[in-house]
Amino acid sequence: MSLSLADVLAVLRRRWYLILVGLLVTVGLGWAATTFKPPDYTARGLVLLVPSQATVGEGGNPLLALAGLDLPARVLVAYFSSDAAQQQFAKAAPDAEIVVTMEESTRGPVIAIDVKDPTPDGATGTLRLVADAIPPNLARLQGEVGAPASTEVSSLELAMDEKAKIDRSDSTRVLIMAIGLGLAGTAFLTFAVDGMILQTSQARKRRAARATGDDAGEEGGDAADTPDVVEPTSDVPDPIRLEPPAANRNIRQSGTSASLPSARSSSPPEHSPSDSPTHWALPDAGTASIDVLSGMPVPSGRTTSSEESVERRG
Repeated sequence: MSLSLADVLAVLRRRWYLILVGLLVTVGLGWAATTFKPPDYTARGLVLLVPSQATVGEGGNPLLALAGLDLPARVLVAYFSSDAAQQQFAKAAPDAEIVVTMEESTRGPVIAIDVKDPTPDGATGTLRLVADAIPPNLARLQGEVGAPASTEVSSLELAMDEKAKIDRSDSTRVLIMAIGLGLAGTAFLTFAVDGMILQTSQARKRRAARATGDDAGEEGGDAADTPDVVEPTSDVPDPIRLEPPAANRNIRQSGTSASLPSARSSSPPEHSPSDSPTHWALPDAGTASIDVLSGMPVPSGRTTSSEESVERRG
C-alpha cells in the first residue's frame, strides 16, 4: 500500500509525540557515537631510497640513478607489511594502525608510511618509530643477500609530519549510522503504532455497529411478535341522507304516496296491499321513476325498495 504525501503528513500530525521521542533517542545515539568513537589522528611520512656512490659514480647525481631502486623499495615494503613486523610494532604501539606502501604518485623508490592513532602524540611517535626502523632493516636485507658495502642502498627522509592531523572519517561514519538508525526506527515505530491504533479503532467501531444492529433487530422482532391492538371507537358516522338534486325539483309525483312508518312509533302503521309506492317521474324520461328511499331512477316494471319494504312490513 502506497502512501501519499498527505497521508504521511497526517500520520506525522497525529503521532507527533512519537516523533519527538524518536528524535530525542536519535540525538542520544549521535552523542553516544561521538563519545564512544572519538576522532583519530594521522601522521604521514615519505622515505626515499638512494643509490650507492659506486652506482652513481664519482661526481654523479644520485637522483638521476633512481630507476633501478624500485625493486628494493618494494622488497622493503613487503617486509614491513608482514605479520612479523606488524607484531613488533604492535608491542610498542598497540593502539596504532600502521600502513607501509609504495607512493604511487611518483615513479621512484618512495616509501609512504601512514599511521593512525587515537592520540596525536601516539600518531607522531609511531611514525617516528617506523621511520627509524627503515635504515637498519634495509641494511639487514642487503647483508642477507651478500651485497658489497660499496653498493648498498641507503634511505633518505623526504617528508615527516611533526604534528598529527585529526581524522573524523570513522567517527563521522559511525555518527551517520547512528542517526540513520534512529530516524529509521522513529519512522517505523510511528507508522506501526499509527496503523495499530487505527485498526483497533476501526475494529471497535465495527463491533459497536454490529451491537447496535443486533439491538435494533431484537427490538424489531419484539415489535413484530406483539399483535396490533385495535382500540374501539365511539365515533359512529352519521347515516347518509339522499336528497333529490336541485335540477330535479320540478319532478312530477306520480302514483299514490305511501306513508312511511315513523321511527318513534311503537307499532307499525297499517298498510293496505293496494297502496301503491311513491314514484317520482322524470319529465321526458318515459316510464322511468325514482325510488324515494334510494333516490335512484327505477325502470318501469321493476319493484322498488320502497315497495319491497312495504310488502315486508305488510
